[in-house]
Amino acid sequence: MSGSTEDLIAINGLLIEREASYARVGELEASINQLLQGNYPFPTPECIPPSAQKRKSAKRKKAVSTKAPPSPKLRRLRVDEFAYRIHWRHSDGTESHSEITEFKAIDTLIKSPQSGAKLLGIETLDSESGVVDCLYRSS
Repeated sequence: MSGSTEDLIAINGLLIEREASYARVGELEASINQLLQGNYPFPTPECIPPSAQKRKSAKRKKAVSTKAPPSPKLRRLRVDEFAYRIHWRHSDGTESHSEITEFKAIDTLIKSPQSGAKLLGIETLDSESGVVDCLYRSS
């Protein structure tokens, strides 16, 4: 519990006053029972202290994962590789591919793709456009 010293003193004073009030109610009920020489059927108080009330706890909603799908791990072209081929699926359902020779260009393209385009795969190509290695394939 945090607060200033004055606040803590005020809170403790109110708690002591609360306890004294409960003790006074107990004394009054004991006096009534003594007068009647038996147990008087005291009704349950209509006002239940807030500290004794049970509240429904708010259910926490599961957070929707905002993680982006893992980005492909790129590497520079080896001696026997001449280009990258990138396969895309566009929002209209069509698929296309691009061939790029520069590492920085492909890295930039993957980090900020066209809107509505989904990366399907990345391959490296040899001098005759044959696939040498598959660097990434979407699941």
